[in-house]
Amino acid sequence: MRPRYSENIKTERRPSSLPFVARFFIGVLTILVLFFCVTSFFSQKNDFDRLSRENERLSRERDRLYQKYESLQGLDEIAGSREYVERLARDYLGMALPGEVIFVVD
Repeated sequence: MRPRYSENIKTERRPSSLPFVARFFIGVLTILVLFFCVTSFFSQKNDFDRLSRENERLSRERDRLYQKYESLQGLDEIAGSREYVERLARDYLGMALPGEVIFVVD
């Protein structure tokens, strides 16, 4: 008859290099370090997502402001011309050049 498996188990244990308390402390410390690493990862991921959205928003605003700047720069070139200033003086201020006659029609 074949011997049972349970009869072949040796009852002798090898002595542990670290006592139970030290191994327990190392295990708990490892779990805590992993926990803080995971929470730090998700916190940084949330910050990265938030900053990415803000970066996109600011890029769109920069593009919009650049277009507005381009149009205002064109107006600045027009407004600085002599003809534009003369037209404003004639139309809105009722001014005329010397020697011109102004006719007012009601």
